[in-house]
Amino acid sequence: MSGIGKRTELEMLGKKNIILGNNLTKFVVKDLIEFIKPETLVFVIITDTNVEKLYLQEFLNEFKKYGYIGNSTEFIKVPINGNEIRTTRSTKKLKMKKIIHYVIPPGEGNKSRETVSRVQDFLFSEACDRDTTLIGLGGGVIGDLVGFIASTYLRGISFVNIPTTLLAMVDSSIGGKNGVDTPAGKNLIGTIYQPIRIYIDTNFLMTLPKREFCNEIENEFTKFITSLDTSININQWDESPHFQLLISKIIQFSVKFKARVVTEDERDKGRRQTLNFGHTIGHALEQHYTPHLLHGECLSIGMILEGKIAVGRNHAEPILIERLETILKNFNLPIGLNDEKIRERILIVPPIKIEKLLKIMKTDKKNGSGSIHIVLLNGIGELLKPRALSVSDGDILTYIKHDIEKAISKTTLTLMETI
Repeated sequence: MSGIGKRTELEMLGKKNIILGNNLTKFVVKDLIEFIKPETLVFVIITDTNVEKLYLQEFLNEFKKYGYIGNSTEFIKVPINGNEIRTTRSTKKLKMKKIIHYVIPPGEGNKSRETVSRVQDFLFSEACDRDTTLIGLGGGVIGDLVGFIASTYLRGISFVNIPTTLLAMVDSSIGGKNGVDTPAGKNLIGTIYQPIRIYIDTNFLMTLPKREFCNEIENEFTKFITSLDTSININQWDESPHFQLLISKIIQFSVKFKARVVTEDERDKGRRQTLNFGHTIGHALEQHYTPHLLHGECLSIGMILEGKIAVGRNHAEPILIERLETILKNFNLPIGLNDEKIRERILIVPPIKIEKLLKIMKTDKKNGSGSIHIVLLNGIGELLKPRALSVSDGDILTYIKHDIEKAISKTTLTLMETI
């Protein structure tokens, strides 16, 4: 993908701490060691097995050029009588420059309290102190975990985000929100804790599978929906210069937009909630259908259903749903639980009932005063209010129950046809 080109610094919360560019690995390491954290002796890269295969070694090699030693036991070259020999030495508890790493399995299922405990125990075993800097190398799951661990380990240590997916680049890595999932819901335990640096390298997008790319670009409709060219089709994405330019525009626009919103509302009390259009229902669907549906696929359906609530309450005209569906279809995203693109995958799971959907929605972080809160639109890019608003259970049942029940009956019919 043709990237952003030269490096660009963006400001958030009064600091120029977001760097956009392409092929940034050498710059990232040099920037961290020489300018951002020159006093740090220990850097810890936390990543998952997918990213490990693609990018971890490149970062480790770059750090080692500056004299950093790897995980606790490693071969070190020692000069004896003018000749270099290899010897084994433990780096634990030694005052020396170290670049160590910890790798977890990929997926939302690993964004858990159990994973946090394992990583924290690893940091203790490596004698990591408060001068340690964590580096989150991966998608949204890694960024959320690393931010949470950094904010709680020894009551707070520095961390850096290096997002490798589009969604992490333009959304989850920006703004300091972090956390873990629980059986009660997504991201219900967490903090708001800012990274010292965010490096957005568009080169990482070259290795994203098409389905994952579609899943992630969906999330940006909440910020970019007023200016998307709905004639662009996702099937052009790896060959159309027009589409590549669009993606670069989305990245830059989204990062700037979210950084500005975070600066205005860091603690998520008002305007920042509006970035969560589609999330109240989408997160509830995700909790039920993970791992068979991706995050963005659930948000896509959530946007349609929350749009129907806005239309049903006479906040928006029916054309809102048509426009949303047009955009989502062009990016190969589902617009309902009956969508052909996802039907086979969700047949594995019992269909969600409206009662369970409501129950999960009641745990959403935006809720208050005992009621479910949803971001409501007047139209494409037009908010009813600059925050999530209270919506009664009755309105939710009235305006989306039919869609949920229709999905249940169609799923049942499909299952009967396969018997």
